[in-house]
Amino acid sequence: MKKTLLALCLAAGAAVSVASADVRLKLVSTQDLFDVCVVGNAFFIGNNPSSIALVGDRLFVGGYNNTSAAADLRVVMISNIFGARGFTNLDFDPDPDNAVFTQSVPGQRNFTGMDYAQGHGLLLAWDNGGVGFPAQQRLFDIDTQFTPILLEASPAGTSAAGGGGPAWDFGFGGQGFDYNGDGSIDGPLAAIVDFRGYPGGIQNFGPFGIIPRTFSGVPGLDVINGRLYDGSMEDGNGNPIAPRIGWVASNGPDRIGDNGVSNTSKLWRDIDIHPDTGLIAARSTSILIGHRNANNSVDPFYVVDAGNQPFANMQNLQIVHGVPCGGEFIVYNDRSLGAAVIPFTSAIRATDYSASPVTLEFVDEDGNPLTLEDGNSAYDFSWDAANQRLAVSDFLNRKAYIFEFDCGSACGPCYADYNQDGGVDGQDVEAFFIDWESAQGCADTNEDGGVDGADVETFFLQWEAGGCE
Repeated sequence: MKKTLLALCLAAGAAVSVASADVRLKLVSTQDLFDVCVVGNAFFIGNNPSSIALVGDRLFVGGYNNTSAAADLRVVMISNIFGARGFTNLDFDPDPDNAVFTQSVPGQRNFTGMDYAQGHGLLLAWDNGGVGFPAQQRLFDIDTQFTPILLEASPAGTSAAGGGGPAWDFGFGGQGFDYNGDGSIDGPLAAIVDFRGYPGGIQNFGPFGIIPRTFSGVPGLDVINGRLYDGSMEDGNGNPIAPRIGWVASNGPDRIGDNGVSNTSKLWRDIDIHPDTGLIAARSTSILIGHRNANNSVDPFYVVDAGNQPFANMQNLQIVHGVPCGGEFIVYNDRSLGAAVIPFTSAIRATDYSASPVTLEFVDEDGNPLTLEDGNSAYDFSWDAANQRLAVSDFLNRKAYIFEFDCGSACGPCYADYNQDGGVDGQDVEAFFIDWESAQGCADTNEDGGVDGADVETFFLQWEAGGCE
């Protein structure tokens, strides 16, 4: 058996093949958003959906003002999305007796992002085009009663622009942050990325971490007075004590990824942060991946080249963590072709935490290859870890797609045909060992929960038999 294994491994090493899909996602719901994109509708979000948050059976949707003039936009909560849907506008006024359901948004600007954390609320951002305009970040309580309640809005004069993020940041190891330096942990921060001008250009270093709720007299979501970190911060020895993903010093140069790839832009567009580890994924045109350390810096650091469209809006990403099968990954949209209309599956990409590509396969409820309408690559993402669902909003077609992991069939019914090309040959051996060496879930051929030498033996028992019949 050992000689057979060695010979097969050497033969497979000379072959060129592609392993089966790393992740298989099954479409379980399509949410039609056309009506809420119609001017005059009581739940008008804008001409196209631009940001989403999936929380259980509720989908929160913000939109894009795709005109040249300012327009009053809403953010809508669609409840019971798997049944008879209900619609509720978010109230932008904290006074329950003075409901305000609209936000005047300039032409060609939008609600840019949302992020939810259980017990902490829903963060929401929209872009007025500059720093200081009030309420470009808002925080809602969506847990304690059916109708969301506004808890905080960023103050006039000290509000960051709403062009990138927001994301909840629980810090290294998910430990939270000490807001006032008294040695006790007070909670998470709201993290944003902003490419507008700040003194010294500090926005070019990386994200800002802001106290989300009013604390000890400091207003919540105040990017000046409530900022606990920015990427320029260092200790007494000049070591970073904040996530530094852009500049490495004042006026540059830019930080180069440990994989040798350079970032091409600091026009920040999006950010997401792993709730358990603190890993940071940020978006300009590139995908920037920083592994958080105990001193709040990031190392190692990787860059994924996602094309060069620095002025394209809607460049988004999402960390997909705590997955039911396979490895965790970062999903993002490829906007390198700008607004060109391309297939859905060509625009949606994924990477692991070390900047290696992750192959996604999309299927319908019957497991057949999924065909969706072509789009203009303007998508947003929301991962509902509690319910293991990924939502993807479609700007052009005014829809949102809800996916679940298809764990049962992602690895194929027969391990002998590991690459699922219909034959059993040396390419299956190579595909198996690629997954086995990285401990991918499909390499657990004996299904004991681990990837080890016993899986190699199980694989070759099927492979040498020429199949599983």
